[in-house]
Amino acid sequence: MNIPDPETTATIARKFKEFHEFVVTPNAEWLAEHMLKGELPALVRNPHPIAHRLLKELGWDGVADHFVISRQRAKRLARTLKNIDAPAAQWLTSNRPCRVYVFIDRANLCMNFNTQTEELTMEPGTSDEDRAN
Repeated sequence: MNIPDPETTATIARKFKEFHEFVVTPNAEWLAEHMLKGELPALVRNPHPIAHRLLKELGWDGVADHFVISRQRAKRLARTLKNIDAPAAQWLTSNRPCRVYVFIDRANLCMNFNTQTEELTMEPGTSDEDRAN
């Protein structure tokens, strides 16, 4: 693995700080409420233009930094992903609570919150690195 240069490290840190400050913090209570209900909330920050169509199909209004993905829309996306990203497709149709779909720049992340350990983790098998292996 390459050691990242300080500029790249600073850029990554800035992006996460912005996401936390402008999206997570202002929506934390809304997020927790919808996650605990078993719904699939989504958080959005500067999505790549290519992602706009997908986001709108999932229920995004094109402006908001958060929205809830309906079960019907999640199932439709899961059918599309079934043969190219089976772990993400399964995650999308899961009935377990405490999930959040994150869209930031070019990334879309399937995230889980464990209420026992209070850890936020990516769904196993859904990262670009997982798919490459």
